[in-house]
Amino acid sequence: MNHDLVNHDLVNHDLVNHDLVAPLRDTMTLNEIAAAVPRAVEVFDRFGLDSCCGGARPLAVICVKHGLDPATVIRALRDLT
Repeated sequence: MNHDLVNHDLVNHDLVNHDLVAPLRDTMTLNEIAAAVPRAVEVFDRFGLDSCCGGARPLAVICVKHGLDPATVIRALRDLT
């Protein structure tokens, strides 16, 4: 890798908080959320969401099926940090 090509203003590792949950959207699949949030399965279990068989579907679709507000689930995921 040519380090001269890296814009260090954009890659300031001192400003990155690795403990923050990745930006979450209700259009993300449960699998994508589980990859972004290591403890997401705890929240999925709490809300009765099946991340195994339903993992390829967007959170919004799964929440509608279970009568849940996607924003409530996303808040719970963010509270894990």
